[in-house]
Amino acid sequence: PTRRKSLLTMGCRNCIDVLIIVLQSYFLWSCIAIERHYCHQPLSADSTGILKTTYEYAIENNRLFASRPDYMVMATCISAYGLGTLYALVLLAFTFKWNWIRMIAILLVGAKAYALGFYHLMEFTSDTPPENLLAYWGPEFPYILSLVLLLARTLPGPPFQAVTQQVKPTKED
Repeated sequence: PTRRKSLLTMGCRNCIDVLIIVLQSYFLWSCIAIERHYCHQPLSADSTGILKTTYEYAIENNRLFASRPDYMVMATCISAYGLGTLYALVLLAFTFKWNWIRMIAILLVGAKAYALGFYHLMEFTSDTPPENLLAYWGPEFPYILSLVLLLARTLPGPPFQAVTQQVKPTKED
């Protein structure tokens, strides 16, 4: 019987794993370089480097983020320290092929999907909803892609094949 081939069975498993590693690295970097700072103090025109770029982006495309309501600051702190820890675990697990990460990855997908849903609900029901949807959704796409990839790698079962030793037949077999 012929079996339908999916991306995972056509040798793209390693490609997906590398993409997951790259995405988790980006998210972790964002938690450390941007969200952690936003959590403790406002971004401003006087900020430097990526913080200044983030401030300029927020003023232009994400005014609710720029205005820093308390609930946005709290959500960002939870992301920076809570989700950041999970990003680091998933990054390490996919780097070193640790199967125990499966349930943690599935929980991360659920937590991040909830966070994204709530975040976008806040954004689009605020007094300052995003006007330029392409600019707004551009930075959000990697998070959505990551959720899909993590589910594809963890829902069917352990993401990594166990290393098994081949038993060599003896002369008696």
